[in-house]
Amino acid sequence: MCAVFTGNNLIKLQEIDSTNNYLALLASKEKLADGTVVIASHQTAGKGQRGNVWQSQKGMNLTFSILYNPVNININKQFLLTQAIALGVFDYLKSKCKNVKVKWANDLFIGHKKIGGMLIENAIKGESIAQVVIGMGLNINQAVFEMPLNKATSLFLENGVKYKLDNELTDVLTYIEHRYLQWKNGHYSQLKQQYLEVLYLYHQQHQFTLPNGNLLKGKIVGVADNGQLIIEDDAGFILHFGNKEIAF
Repeated sequence: MCAVFTGNNLIKLQEIDSTNNYLALLASKEKLADGTVVIASHQTAGKGQRGNVWQSQKGMNLTFSILYNPVNININKQFLLTQAIALGVFDYLKSKCKNVKVKWANDLFIGHKKIGGMLIENAIKGESIAQVVIGMGLNINQAVFEMPLNKATSLFLENGVKYKLDNELTDVLTYIEHRYLQWKNGHYSQLKQQYLEVLYLYHQQHQFTLPNGNLLKGKIVGVADNGQLIIEDDAGFILHFGNKEIAF
């Protein structure tokens, strides 16, 4: 099983600040094939959600970006794209591990440990999404992390196997392309439902942290079309949160 077009144009780099930055700049200078992929052995300033930096040991993991050029997709479908790509990476990890979850909005977890994350940057033209750059970081062979070990993991730590990165790239691109095409072809209801089915802490009581340090007890009951997380607190009130407005 291989991707049809994603990764056919594959640009390999030894070191770059950010594959997202590199790919977006390259696309602004020349017309690139749909599904162009840039992969780097090491990123010096890999970008994560909320302005975070994605840290990865050189040559141990997958750090790459994908360029897609959708046509006539309305900008109100942006978070559905996030759900689709997250599901693609979920599908890949599910083929390797048990207890895989997607943590809102687009981190990948094994149990309660982070194994990957992504950042999607869209270029808008009028009311349509003209260009998509998907940045991805996946922990494959790394065994030691700067963050506490109880917060991060890798395929190696989970399975005790050293993986060939080229093979893993081929696999994950195949799964991502399948979900991207679902989104592009308008299978929105299916994507929404399947995203909720694999959502970390969905319908589980949990203690969340607000930006002011206050704690909120409640449970995740859904995700809005605009990407906001929907939480029902212990008093039964329904609350909506965007990025940087809640932590857990």
